[in-house]
Amino acid sequence: MTTAVLRAVSSDPSTERLARIDEITTAARRVPFGLTVLLWVAAVLYGLGYGAAKLFSAVWFALVWIAIAVRLGWTEARKPKINTDSDAGA
Repeated sequence: MTTAVLRAVSSDPSTERLARIDEITTAARRVPFGLTVLLWVAAVLYGLGYGAAKLFSAVWFALVWIAIAVRLGWTEARKPKINTDSDAGA
């Protein structure tokens, strides 16, 4: 059908070009629609899972970093203060 339409529209049809178009059309018709849709659904779900894993790992790292910073700050604040004034003993 594609070949007939192209031959009618084109003033100088090339049989080699029309044969390639027919090959592409035949190959495209062999691709199963259901399998293609399932592949795209799986790809979207995989991408969402991958993104969620990266997001949660970054959030976890940030929370752990903040907790350690608070702990170190708390420890530093509880250290006894040493008087370093030179005239304090005089």
